[in-house]
Amino acid sequence: MQNSSHISIGLMDTDRSGLPDNWEYQLARAYSILDPDGAEFGWKETLHPRDKYGKWRDVIARLVRRNDEQRATIDKPAGDTRATGVGGEVPRPGTRQGARRGDSAHPRGGPVVNGRKLKLGKSGALPKHGREEAIRKDGGSTPQLYEVDAETEAATFREMISKIKETKNGAAVEVYDEEDYKKMRLFMDETGKAGFGIKGGDELVSVYNLPGGPKGIGRHMTAAAINQGARRADAFDTVLPKIYGKEGLKTVARMPFSREYAPDGWDYEHFKDFNNGEPDVAFMGYDPEQVGKPYEPGSGETVDDYDVGIEKAREAARRARRR
Repeated sequence: MQNSSHISIGLMDTDRSGLPDNWEYQLARAYSILDPDGAEFGWKETLHPRDKYGKWRDVIARLVRRNDEQRATIDKPAGDTRATGVGGEVPRPGTRQGARRGDSAHPRGGPVVNGRKLKLGKSGALPKHGREEAIRKDGGSTPQLYEVDAETEAATFREMISKIKETKNGAAVEVYDEEDYKKMRLFMDETGKAGFGIKGGDELVSVYNLPGGPKGIGRHMTAAAINQGARRADAFDTVLPKIYGKEGLKTVARMPFSREYAPDGWDYEHFKDFNNGEPDVAFMGYDPEQVGKPYEPGSGETVDDYDVGIEKAREAARRARRR
């Protein structure tokens, strides 16, 4: 068993700290291609001859059901004559060579909320946006993200983002009505604990990450949203403009905080580090030259009307589209 189940995915040594970030997924793909039923290699019972990897059993069992464009490099088991693709790579799902039981153009995985797998939207599993390495280098995480079907899953998306209201940061997040979400494009990670929406084709809205969700996923979601067409956003000048800014959403205008229009439940003490609890509203538009650069506090033209700030962001988005 030990020889036949050897999987070569890079640094599969006794110290897991040396493994690539997605080693579990790569291992799962290798097992699922070579042994989809789990009978030959027994991945349902153990992942590897080394017992220390056994704790990842449930994670792998989940990931094995995924089937997307990513590929894992494998060593064929001794005596196994099945083709593994050119250069020893697992065939890509959706191709004639890679077609096996259950393969399709869209992955079998996706967000699971309350024990129910959500219906995927048109894009299904999102492709890479090209900023993953830079984000991970800065300590962020880049898990697989999915577009979910807005018409079917708007209520579930709203249920999940509404939980952010139970946290101290919740007042800074706008939660839309279910009918509004049905008109947007909605995206989530596989746990449903992190997600975002794109409104009107180009506005990034409803970005959330619940307690227990992927740590440091904010920039990854921002980059994914931009890759899906988002070109503008607005948010209180607390943490989001810094996150958005590093991925290209540059603050082009700002409006002073108004106590008259403060969100329900606004906690001035909790936000005291941001202009004494009264942060500006920052209006951001996409600028490709901003990507990778830090946010500049206080940047952007000061306006006294929300609609004017929105228009400034739209102008920046239009400039980006013309480039």
